[in-house]
Amino acid sequence: MISVGRRPRRAARRPLAGPGAVAGLLAAIASHAAGGPAYACDPVRVATTPESLPEAWRGALADMVAATRRPGTPWSCSAGAITVTVGPSGSATLRLEESGRPAVDRPIAAPAELVPTAEALLAVPAPPPPAAPPPRTTAPAPRAAPPPSTPAPPPPPRLLIDTLFALRYATPSPGPWLGGELRGSLLFGAWSIGLGARYDMLLAFARNDSMHDTMSEVAVGLSAGRRLITTPIELYVTLDPRIAVVVFEAQTTTDRTAGARVDGRIGTGLRAAHRITDSARWVVAIDAELTPSALAGEHHADDPTHALPAFGMGLGVGLEAAIP
Repeated sequence: MISVGRRPRRAARRPLAGPGAVAGLLAAIASHAAGGPAYACDPVRVATTPESLPEAWRGALADMVAATRRPGTPWSCSAGAITVTVGPSGSATLRLEESGRPAVDRPIAAPAELVPTAEALLAVPAPPPPAAPPPRTTAPAPRAAPPPSTPAPPPPPRLLIDTLFALRYATPSPGPWLGGELRGSLLFGAWSIGLGARYDMLLAFARNDSMHDTMSEVAVGLSAGRRLITTPIELYVTLDPRIAVVVFEAQTTTDRTAGARVDGRIGTGLRAAHRITDSARWVVAIDAELTPSALAGEHHADDPTHALPAFGMGLGVGLEAAIP
Protein backbone atom coordinates (compact mmCIF):
# COMPACT_ATOMS: atom_id res chain seq x y z
CA MET A 1 0.00 0.00 0.00
CA ILE A 2 1.15 3.64 -0.65
CA SER A 3 1.76 5.83 2.42
CA VAL A 4 1.63 9.43 1.25
CA GLY A 5 0.16 12.23 3.34
CA ARG A 6 -2.65 14.27 1.79
CA ARG A 7 -1.64 17.79 0.88
CA PRO A 8 -4.24 20.51 1.39
CA ARG A 9 -5.69 21.76 -1.85
CA ARG A 10 -4.88 25.47 -2.41
CA ALA A 11 -5.15 27.81 -5.33
CA ALA A 12 -1.38 28.29 -5.29
CA ARG A 13 1.06 25.64 -4.06
CA ARG A 14 4.58 26.19 -2.92
CA PRO A 15 7.09 24.17 -4.85
CA LEU A 16 7.84 20.79 -3.29
CA ALA A 17 11.29 20.01 -2.17
CA GLY A 18 12.84 18.01 -4.88
CA PRO A 19 14.32 15.07 -3.02
CA GLY A 20 11.44 14.81 -0.50
CA ALA A 21 8.69 14.78 -3.13
CA VAL A 22 10.39 12.14 -5.19
CA ALA A 23 11.05 10.03 -2.11
CA GLY A 24 7.43 10.33 -0.92
CA LEU A 25 5.99 9.38 -4.28
CA LEU A 26 8.36 6.46 -4.64
CA ALA A 27 7.49 5.33 -1.14
CA ALA A 28 3.76 5.48 -1.92
CA ILE A 29 4.16 3.45 -5.09
CA ALA A 30 6.47 0.95 -3.38
CA SER A 31 4.06 0.57 -0.47
CA HIS A 32 1.19 -0.12 -2.91
CA ALA A 33 3.25 -2.70 -4.74
CA ALA A 34 4.28 -4.39 -1.50
CA GLY A 35 0.65 -4.64 -0.39
CA GLY A 36 1.03 -2.52 2.75
CA PRO A 37 -1.98 -2.51 5.12
CA ALA A 38 -2.22 1.27 5.70
CA TYR A 39 -5.41 1.82 3.59
CA ALA A 40 -8.69 0.05 2.91
CA CYS A 41 -8.33 -0.21 -0.89
CA ASP A 42 -5.75 0.12 -3.65
CA PRO A 43 -5.22 3.53 -5.30
CA VAL A 44 -5.06 4.12 -8.99
CA ARG A 45 -1.98 2.63 -10.59
CA VAL A 46 0.67 5.18 -11.74
CA ALA A 47 2.27 4.24 -15.03
CA THR A 48 4.60 7.28 -15.14
CA THR A 49 8.13 7.23 -13.72
CA PRO A 50 8.14 10.03 -11.10
CA GLU A 51 11.78 11.01 -11.78
CA SER A 52 10.81 12.07 -15.32
CA LEU A 53 8.41 14.77 -14.06
CA PRO A 54 9.15 18.27 -12.79
CA GLU A 55 8.88 18.84 -9.05
CA ALA A 56 5.45 20.52 -9.17
CA TRP A 57 3.97 17.68 -11.21
CA ARG A 58 5.52 15.06 -8.91
CA GLY A 59 3.80 16.61 -5.90
CA ALA A 60 0.45 16.79 -7.70
CA LEU A 61 0.84 13.15 -8.72
CA ALA A 62 1.42 12.14 -5.09
CA ASP A 63 -1.75 14.03 -4.04
CA MET A 64 -3.74 12.21 -6.75
CA VAL A 65 -2.55 8.81 -5.51
CA ALA A 66 -3.53 9.68 -1.95
CA ALA A 67 -7.00 10.84 -3.03
CA THR A 68 -7.80 7.60 -4.92
CA ARG A 69 -6.92 5.29 -2.03
CA ARG A 70 -9.56 6.71 0.35
CA PRO A 71 -12.69 4.47 0.12
CA GLY A 72 -16.19 5.87 -0.09
CA THR A 73 -15.74 8.34 -2.98
CA PRO A 74 -16.70 7.86 -6.66
CA TRP A 75 -13.02 7.91 -7.69
CA SER A 76 -11.77 5.50 -5.02
CA CYS A 77 -10.32 2.07 -5.52
CA SER A 78 -9.99 2.24 -9.27
CA ALA A 79 -8.37 -0.54 -11.22
CA GLY A 80 -7.20 1.87 -13.90
CA ALA A 81 -3.75 3.18 -14.78
CA ILE A 82 -2.77 6.91 -14.90
CA THR A 83 -0.05 8.29 -17.17
CA VAL A 84 1.08 11.96 -16.92
CA THR A 85 3.13 13.35 -19.80
CA VAL A 86 4.57 16.92 -19.44
CA GLY A 87 5.27 18.82 -22.61
CA PRO A 88 7.94 21.48 -23.35
CA SER A 89 5.46 24.30 -22.64
CA GLY A 90 4.93 23.11 -19.08
CA SER A 91 1.37 21.78 -19.62
CA ALA A 92 0.64 18.06 -19.34
CA THR A 93 -1.62 15.36 -20.74
CA LEU A 94 -3.42 12.95 -18.41
CA ARG A 95 -4.27 9.52 -19.81
CA LEU A 96 -6.61 7.06 -18.02
CA GLU A 97 -6.61 3.43 -19.14
CA GLU A 98 -9.25 1.07 -17.70
CA SER A 99 -10.22 -2.44 -18.65
CA GLY A 100 -13.37 -2.58 -20.69
CA ARG A 101 -13.26 0.88 -22.30
CA PRO A 102 -10.90 2.90 -24.54
CA ALA A 103 -8.16 5.13 -23.07
CA VAL A 104 -9.17 8.72 -22.26
CA ASP A 105 -6.81 11.73 -22.63
CA ARG A 106 -7.32 15.11 -20.94
CA PRO A 107 -5.07 18.24 -21.29
CA ILE A 108 -3.95 19.81 -18.00
CA ALA A 109 -2.61 23.36 -17.94
CA ALA A 110 -1.15 23.36 -14.41
CA PRO A 111 -0.30 20.86 -11.65
CA ALA A 112 -3.18 22.15 -9.51
CA GLU A 113 -5.64 20.75 -12.09
CA LEU A 114 -4.26 17.20 -11.97
CA VAL A 115 -6.19 15.94 -8.91
CA PRO A 116 -9.67 17.29 -9.87
CA THR A 117 -9.26 16.16 -13.46
CA ALA A 118 -8.25 12.64 -12.40
CA GLU A 119 -11.11 12.49 -9.89
CA ALA A 120 -13.61 13.50 -12.57
CA LEU A 121 -12.36 10.84 -14.98
CA LEU A 122 -12.32 8.11 -12.34
CA ALA A 123 -15.83 9.00 -11.10
CA VAL A 124 -17.37 8.09 -14.46
CA PRO A 125 -18.30 4.37 -14.24
CA ALA A 126 -17.01 2.07 -16.87
CA PRO A 127 -19.71 1.05 -19.36
CA PRO A 128 -21.09 -2.42 -18.84
CA PRO A 129 -19.64 -5.11 -21.04
CA PRO A 130 -21.60 -5.67 -24.21
CA ALA A 131 -24.36 -8.18 -23.86
CA ALA A 132 -23.54 -11.56 -25.21
CA PRO A 133 -25.32 -12.22 -28.47
CA PRO A 134 -28.23 -14.58 -28.12
CA PRO A 135 -27.36 -18.15 -28.93
CA ARG A 136 -27.98 -19.03 -32.48
CA THR A 137 -30.77 -21.44 -32.81
CA THR A 138 -31.00 -23.61 -35.80
CA ALA A 139 -34.48 -23.58 -37.19
CA PRO A 140 -35.86 -27.09 -37.30
CA ALA A 141 -35.98 -28.55 -40.71
CA PRO A 142 -39.48 -28.44 -42.10
CA ARG A 143 -41.18 -31.75 -41.72
CA ALA A 144 -42.28 -33.42 -44.84
CA ALA A 145 -46.01 -33.40 -45.30
CA PRO A 146 -47.52 -36.77 -44.53
CA PRO A 147 -48.65 -38.67 -47.55
CA PRO A 148 -52.33 -38.31 -48.28
CA SER A 149 -54.33 -40.89 -46.46
CA THR A 150 -55.78 -43.59 -48.62
CA PRO A 151 -59.17 -44.82 -47.53
CA ALA A 152 -59.16 -48.45 -46.55
CA PRO A 153 -60.61 -50.69 -49.21
CA PRO A 154 -64.03 -52.09 -48.40
CA PRO A 155 -64.00 -55.60 -46.98
CA PRO A 156 -64.69 -58.39 -49.45
CA PRO A 157 -68.26 -59.70 -49.61
CA ARG A 158 -69.15 -62.41 -47.08
CA LEU A 159 -71.67 -65.18 -47.50
CA LEU A 160 -73.96 -65.69 -44.48
CA ILE A 161 -76.11 -68.81 -44.16
CA ASP A 162 -78.87 -68.79 -41.52
CA THR A 163 -80.78 -71.79 -40.20
CA LEU A 164 -83.76 -70.88 -38.00
CA PHE A 165 -86.56 -72.68 -36.14
CA ALA A 166 -89.58 -70.39 -35.77
CA LEU A 167 -92.94 -70.17 -34.04
CA ARG A 168 -95.53 -68.07 -35.87
CA TYR A 169 -99.07 -66.88 -35.47
CA ALA A 170 -101.21 -65.98 -38.48
CA THR A 171 -104.69 -64.63 -38.58
CA PRO A 172 -107.45 -65.64 -39.28
CA SER A 173 -106.01 -69.16 -38.81
CA PRO A 174 -107.11 -70.42 -35.40
CA GLY A 175 -103.79 -71.76 -34.17
CA PRO A 176 -99.97 -71.45 -34.05
CA TRP A 177 -97.60 -72.46 -36.82
CA LEU A 178 -94.25 -74.18 -36.38
CA GLY A 179 -91.57 -74.26 -39.04
CA GLY A 180 -88.03 -73.65 -40.19
CA GLU A 181 -86.19 -71.25 -42.49
CA LEU A 182 -83.02 -71.45 -44.56
CA ARG A 183 -81.58 -68.15 -45.78
CA GLY A 184 -78.44 -67.22 -47.66
CA SER A 185 -77.22 -63.58 -47.72
CA LEU A 186 -74.31 -61.86 -49.42
CA LEU A 187 -72.93 -59.05 -47.21
CA PHE A 188 -71.41 -55.94 -48.89
CA GLY A 189 -70.16 -53.72 -46.07
CA ALA A 190 -73.35 -52.71 -44.24
CA TRP A 191 -75.73 -53.89 -47.00
CA SER A 192 -76.93 -57.37 -47.85
CA ILE A 193 -79.03 -59.17 -50.43
CA GLY A 194 -80.27 -62.69 -50.04
CA LEU A 195 -82.59 -65.55 -50.93
CA GLY A 196 -84.61 -67.62 -48.47
CA ALA A 197 -87.08 -70.48 -48.17
CA ARG A 198 -89.45 -71.23 -45.29
CA TYR A 199 -91.74 -74.14 -44.38
CA ASP A 200 -94.54 -73.76 -41.79
CA MET A 201 -97.17 -76.19 -40.55
CA LEU A 202 -100.36 -75.37 -38.64
CA LEU A 203 -100.32 -77.17 -35.29
CA ALA A 204 -104.08 -77.08 -34.58
CA PHE A 205 -107.06 -76.35 -36.75
CA ALA A 206 -110.24 -76.81 -34.71
CA ARG A 207 -113.63 -77.20 -36.34
CA ASN A 208 -116.68 -78.61 -34.60
CA ASP A 209 -117.63 -80.88 -37.45
CA SER A 210 -114.15 -82.05 -38.50
CA MET A 211 -112.30 -85.21 -37.66
CA HIS A 212 -108.88 -84.25 -39.02
CA ASP A 213 -107.67 -80.98 -40.60
CA THR A 214 -104.17 -79.96 -41.82
CA MET A 215 -102.66 -76.80 -43.34
CA SER A 216 -99.07 -76.04 -44.34
CA GLU A 217 -97.21 -73.59 -46.56
CA VAL A 218 -93.94 -73.12 -48.37
CA ALA A 219 -92.69 -69.52 -48.92
CA VAL A 220 -89.75 -68.55 -51.16
CA GLY A 221 -88.51 -64.99 -51.54
CA LEU A 222 -85.81 -62.38 -51.79
CA SER A 223 -84.33 -60.29 -49.02
CA ALA A 224 -82.57 -56.92 -48.86
CA GLY A 225 -81.09 -55.62 -45.61
CA ARG A 226 -79.07 -52.90 -43.89
CA ARG A 227 -76.89 -53.29 -40.80
CA LEU A 228 -77.85 -50.79 -38.09
CA ILE A 229 -75.28 -51.43 -35.34
CA THR A 230 -72.21 -53.66 -34.91
CA THR A 231 -71.68 -53.73 -31.11
CA PRO A 232 -72.46 -55.33 -28.73
CA ILE A 233 -74.52 -57.26 -31.31
CA GLU A 234 -75.05 -56.87 -35.03
CA LEU A 235 -78.56 -55.73 -35.82
CA TYR A 236 -80.07 -55.85 -39.32
CA VAL A 237 -83.38 -54.65 -40.71
CA THR A 238 -84.69 -56.48 -43.79
CA LEU A 239 -87.37 -56.19 -46.44
CA ASP A 240 -88.66 -59.61 -47.59
CA PRO A 241 -91.06 -60.06 -50.55
CA ARG A 242 -92.23 -63.70 -50.89
CA ILE A 243 -94.38 -66.08 -52.86
CA ALA A 244 -96.23 -68.58 -50.63
CA VAL A 245 -98.00 -71.81 -51.59
CA VAL A 246 -100.63 -72.80 -48.99
CA VAL A 247 -101.82 -76.46 -48.97
CA PHE A 248 -104.83 -77.46 -46.90
CA GLU A 249 -106.82 -80.66 -46.30
CA ALA A 250 -109.93 -81.41 -44.21
CA GLN A 251 -111.67 -84.73 -43.61
CA THR A 252 -114.96 -85.40 -41.88
CA THR A 253 -116.99 -88.56 -41.36
CA THR A 254 -118.79 -87.96 -44.62
CA ASP A 255 -116.50 -85.78 -46.71
CA ARG A 256 -112.87 -84.98 -47.54
CA THR A 257 -111.65 -81.61 -48.93
CA ALA A 258 -108.15 -80.69 -50.17
CA GLY A 259 -106.73 -77.73 -52.09
CA ALA A 260 -103.90 -75.21 -52.55
CA ARG A 261 -103.53 -71.48 -53.14
CA VAL A 262 -100.62 -69.23 -54.23
CA ASP A 263 -100.28 -65.87 -52.47
CA GLY A 264 -97.88 -62.95 -52.75
CA ARG A 265 -96.66 -61.47 -49.45
CA ILE A 266 -94.64 -58.45 -48.22
CA GLY A 267 -92.59 -58.92 -45.06
CA THR A 268 -90.08 -57.08 -42.91
CA GLY A 269 -87.88 -58.18 -40.03
CA LEU A 270 -85.19 -57.50 -37.46
CA ARG A 271 -82.31 -59.94 -37.11
CA ALA A 272 -79.77 -59.82 -34.26
CA ALA A 273 -76.51 -61.80 -34.40
CA HIS A 274 -74.12 -62.51 -31.52
CA ARG A 275 -70.62 -63.85 -32.22
CA ILE A 276 -69.64 -67.33 -31.05
CA THR A 277 -66.52 -67.72 -33.20
CA ASP A 278 -65.19 -65.92 -36.27
CA SER A 279 -67.39 -68.09 -38.48
CA ALA A 280 -70.42 -68.86 -36.26
CA ARG A 281 -73.03 -66.70 -34.53
CA TRP A 282 -76.32 -67.06 -32.70
CA VAL A 283 -79.25 -65.44 -34.52
CA VAL A 284 -82.62 -64.23 -33.21
CA ALA A 285 -85.17 -62.94 -35.75
CA ILE A 286 -88.55 -61.21 -35.47
CA ASP A 287 -90.62 -60.76 -38.60
CA ALA A 288 -94.07 -59.71 -39.79
CA GLU A 289 -95.78 -60.17 -43.16
CA LEU A 290 -98.94 -59.18 -44.92
CA THR A 291 -100.87 -60.76 -47.77
CA PRO A 292 -101.99 -57.83 -50.02
CA SER A 293 -104.88 -59.81 -51.57
CA ALA A 294 -106.43 -60.13 -48.12
CA LEU A 295 -106.94 -56.33 -48.06
CA ALA A 296 -109.37 -56.59 -50.98
CA GLY A 297 -111.86 -58.82 -49.15
CA GLU A 298 -112.23 -62.18 -47.49
CA HIS A 299 -109.29 -64.46 -47.96
CA HIS A 300 -110.44 -68.11 -48.23
CA ALA A 301 -109.46 -71.23 -50.07
CA ASP A 302 -111.78 -72.99 -52.50
CA ASP A 303 -113.64 -74.30 -49.48
CA PRO A 304 -114.99 -71.26 -47.64
CA THR A 305 -114.60 -73.11 -44.33
CA HIS A 306 -110.76 -72.92 -44.64
CA ALA A 307 -109.42 -69.42 -43.75
CA LEU A 308 -105.94 -68.79 -45.23
CA PRO A 309 -103.29 -66.65 -43.46
CA ALA A 310 -103.66 -62.90 -44.15
CA PHE A 311 -101.31 -61.38 -41.56
CA GLY A 312 -98.66 -63.15 -39.51
CA MET A 313 -95.81 -62.60 -37.06
CA GLY A 314 -92.97 -64.92 -36.11
CA LEU A 315 -90.06 -65.41 -33.72
CA GLY A 316 -87.08 -67.50 -34.84
CA VAL A 317 -83.88 -68.71 -33.17
CA GLY A 318 -80.96 -70.40 -34.88
CA LEU A 319 -77.34 -70.34 -36.04
CA GLU A 320 -75.52 -68.34 -38.71
CA ALA A 321 -72.41 -69.49 -40.55
CA ALA A 322 -70.04 -66.98 -42.22
CA ILE A 323 -68.11 -67.99 -45.33
CA PRO A 324 -65.25 -67.27 -45.44
